[in-house]
Amino acid sequence: MDYKLLCKILMKWSFENKDYEMTNFIYNEFNIGIPLSYLYKLPTQMYFSSMDNFFSNSDTKKSNDKHLDALLSTFSNSKYGQLTEWEGKYGYRKH
Repeated sequence: MDYKLLCKILMKWSFENKDYEMTNFIYNEFNIGIPLSYLYKLPTQMYFSSMDNFFSNSDTKKSNDKHLDALLSTFSNSKYGQLTEWEGKYGYRKH
């Protein structure tokens, strides 16, 4: 069985079901990129500890899900580009 196909199916399922622990695991351990279309489905409401934090660290996002927070924190070390496993869609891959 093609493990990349299985990882893609699980990645799609994990986003649809908001199982960010699985998303984070697949992204970090199997080098499967995340297409932008999936990232657009992430929760839009983010939380900051204070307004000073918001203005000084606008790239620091917080949510109610520690696994989503961990996933978001990995994007600062990720590379944007074309994802061959997603038929050339653009997104992020851990490098």
